[in-house]
Amino acid sequence: MLAMMVAGCVHTVTRYYVPTEGAARIGLDQLRSQADAILHLECPRLLRGRAAMYGEADLALDLDARGDVQRVHLVRGSSSARLDDVLGALAAQLHLAPPAPPAPPGGGPASMAMAAGYSCAATATAMTIRLARAR
Repeated sequence: MLAMMVAGCVHTVTRYYVPTEGAARIGLDQLRSQADAILHLECPRLLRGRAAMYGEADLALDLDARGDVQRVHLVRGSSSARLDDVLGALAAQLHLAPPAPPAPPGGGPASMAMAAGYSCAATATAMTIRLARAR
């Protein structure tokens, strides 16, 4: 009986990000640059006395035929919800090369996978962004 009560308490929060209306689209280089700058500001909070901190988030991007991201889904968060939110919001503003073919079978949006990793240390920060066609 206890197992059923505990199982009933488990829930999942799904996080989506959409472009800010009227905001300019950014390219991948701009996303990397802005994410690096934010990471540099966030690392002292993330470290909190530790020698190093790192994490990686996986995001799914839905693109329209022009290559504009229409929606971002946080598939797996890093160890920092704040950085996940920043990365999701930045990814939602992306403009990428139009998908080829223009639309997947069935006419839905084209999808891409984005992995965003970060590393913080007392003397250095690093952010990596990788994109791949979703399967």
